[in-house]
Amino acid sequence: MIKEKIEFLLSRLSRQQLSEVELDELRELLNNQGVKDDFLFIINEMIDRTQSEQVFDEKRYTPLLNKILQADKKHKMTSPIQVHMLKRISIAASLLFVVGTVSYFLFFSNRNENRLVKQTSNDIVAPHKTKASITLADGTSVSIEGIQSGTLAEDHDVVVTKNSDGQILYAGNGQATQGKLVYNTLTNPRGSRVVNIFLSDGTQVWLNAGSSITYPIKFIGSKREVQLTGEAYFEVSKNKEMPFWVEAKRMRVEVLGTHFDVKAYEDEQSTQTTLLEGSVNVVNQSGERLLKPGQQADVDSKIQVIDDVDFDMVLAWKNGIFNFKSADVITIMNQLRNWYDIDIVYQGKPKSETFSGIINRSENISSVLKIIEAAGIGFKLEGKRVTVIF
Repeated sequence: MIKEKIEFLLSRLSRQQLSEVELDELRELLNNQGVKDDFLFIINEMIDRTQSEQVFDEKRYTPLLNKILQADKKHKMTSPIQVHMLKRISIAASLLFVVGTVSYFLFFSNRNENRLVKQTSNDIVAPHKTKASITLADGTSVSIEGIQSGTLAEDHDVVVTKNSDGQILYAGNGQATQGKLVYNTLTNPRGSRVVNIFLSDGTQVWLNAGSSITYPIKFIGSKREVQLTGEAYFEVSKNKEMPFWVEAKRMRVEVLGTHFDVKAYEDEQSTQTTLLEGSVNVVNQSGERLLKPGQQADVDSKIQVIDDVDFDMVLAWKNGIFNFKSADVITIMNQLRNWYDIDIVYQGKPKSETFSGIINRSENISSVLKIIEAAGIGFKLEGKRVTVIF
């Protein structure tokens, strides 16, 4: 009944028909922790059922939205959240705006007027350029931002170029049956935008901030093998005669041609492989597991398979957003660390509160930190150092 009631109230909100009594009822429902955890799933179901586009008029909605964002009678807030529900075609624009608005309300509805973020220096802005570089076989480092487009480097008989969209391409004989493997390494440091690269076989890779990938400039022999640290999304070019392998922390992912995400940061305990299309075999010292689309392998000492994974959440980094579903503070801070290139210090005993919501990764870090203040967690910003105060 609660789910149906929330859907009813949100539908009325999107049509500007919500009364004052219903508005209070919606606030009360959204303050329930169980409802907060399920809210994004309710919204996604509503969006999936929406069949037609609607025109959103911001001026008409502003008075009502201000009421939703109002923490108390004296204080109104302006939402910094920009919601991106990607891979949706038939979405009502008004309902999309409600998603962002109420998500913001969830985080802020119980916050104190005295903000906990203490800023002693300039705010940390989101990355606006790529800081990535390619290390060639001879050790030479080439900056991706060095040119707008054109040739970046030539390594043996392979030409490395950057196109007008910022993509990196390896051109030449992508596969050879003999010769010596020659490696390059693409490094995308913390505080850098996502990098998109086409390997010589046509495989496309998106590399997250704080990540690096080492790969042959030409693939030779019976397999195509790359080494990954951090996180990357792969769309592997199919070749049954030459399977594709990703070596990452504590595991190996074996594929023929498929779409999947690998998360393997050195300073995080577990690694994950999430399969979107095709099939992959995840192998470590404890054994191996074959994944089907929609499954995720969580690898520590053993391989645990998770069904019905939320792809939007897994690929949020690639699509320019943060997407949190019942995430604890440390999980959130790990993502912020790589994106904003910050150092994190914890004071006190971590709290058990979790957070759910969608935030544009173009926001300054202070806007993101304010979201989790509602649980009584404080932050101190000093240069690139963020102190989390429990």
